[in-house]
Amino acid sequence: MIINPKIKLRETAGEHYVMVPGKAAGDIGRVVAFNGTSLLLWQSLQGRDFTLADVQQVLLQHYEVDEATALRDASAWVQQLQDMGVIL
Repeated sequence: MIINPKIKLRETAGEHYVMVPGKAAGDIGRVVAFNGTSLLLWQSLQGRDFTLADVQQVLLQHYEVDEATALRDASAWVQQLQDMGVIL
């Protein structure tokens, strides 16, 4: 997997977000705000090919969670961003 290089992380007034273009004609797209965890994952994984295990490892290194919880949260993060075309 890789974060779509066409989608850039932006910051305004201390808030971090990405602008995801629409998939069809007439679809204006959306703005996706990042919380602290999403920002950490983005910054840790941007610009390189990564696996679900890599996402899980970032969570394990920065939070006091068990492996199952980290894997569940990593899967949810990846799936949401894949559904929007942010992760290829």
